[in-house]
Amino acid sequence: MNFKFILILLLTFSSNVFSAYPTAEDLFKNTGNQEVAGNQIILKFQVEESDEKKANNELEGDLSNKDAIKSEIPEALSLEKHDKLETKYLTWTFSLKRESKIELFQEVYSNSAMKNPHLELVNYLGDYHSKIRDEKNLERSLFYAIISSLVLNDSRGMVEFLTKHEPSFLSNNMLLNREKIKQLEKYKSFLAEKKDKSLPTPPPVSEEDSSSKKKQMDEMMNMSMYQKNNQVSLQRLEGNFFWMVNLPNFKAYYKNENRDLYKVDYNSETENISTVMGNYMLFDGIHQLPKRILFKTASGRNFIIRILELKHVSQSTDLSKLNDQYKKIIDNKERSSSRVNYRDQYGPYFFVK
Repeated sequence: MNFKFILILLLTFSSNVFSAYPTAEDLFKNTGNQEVAGNQIILKFQVEESDEKKANNELEGDLSNKDAIKSEIPEALSLEKHDKLETKYLTWTFSLKRESKIELFQEVYSNSAMKNPHLELVNYLGDYHSKIRDEKNLERSLFYAIISSLVLNDSRGMVEFLTKHEPSFLSNNMLLNREKIKQLEKYKSFLAEKKDKSLPTPPPVSEEDSSSKKKQMDEMMNMSMYQKNNQVSLQRLEGNFFWMVNLPNFKAYYKNENRDLYKVDYNSETENISTVMGNYMLFDGIHQLPKRILFKTASGRNFIIRILELKHVSQSTDLSKLNDQYKKIIDNKERSSSRVNYRDQYGPYFFVK
């Protein structure tokens, strides 16, 4: 039995444990979705501020399990027409050429045609996850983190958000069973010494010693890779089961049968934010997203985010150069980001800043 085989066995065992008892970070990886394909992801979506009747009717009609947590669907705020954000159409292009650093290029349009004459704002982020960590607007940071999980199958966004805003959160690294790691290292050294022919041949192992080592190996295999914690639990709500990430200020609900994210709440003394996902659908025949997302801000404003398109492609496009090209288009039309009014510059309105 060589070390490579041992590692495969341990990883398989650990995977089975996670499938039954996920950690918060495991859920954030959006394991219900297919793996990312290509080196760029293009996401197009519409953002509309909604009144109470439209928000509730549209989202409730879209939910396959609308009775579950029905009482927790946020009550939309009725707004006068002049108070609402104009409907915007956004394209987010993610570059995954470097796994450790995901870049983002944003385009904001005033019209559903999403052509150059309607282009209002562009922005380029050299590192998407650093933006989540550094973003001062909590609502915007949370939205970015949710998109990272849903679109990129990446837990880093949620981890960055919770590390900053939820002190009690424990990442997988913090939950690692150090004793098991220590035992694995010992066993690795033992196998390496056994394989090294330059070392003296070890004396024969007695039957008693062999039985003892087998017992130690069995105990090590049965040890969980992560320490027990109460961050995640399986909850029955209105006849439906959800994996619930339960932290003092943060709650996330994942459907038990497929691990789809259903709802996220952040409630502190000063901020109350709620996000509900509508039905999921395949956009490119492989990758899924909720058709609609309802985002309720701390001030009580409600936004419906409608996913229009999702594509995974292989491209050589340099996003920073693309950003420069689009800025020239705006400059030539004497338009700039100043078209976004002061009120919305500081709101959670899904524009990359």
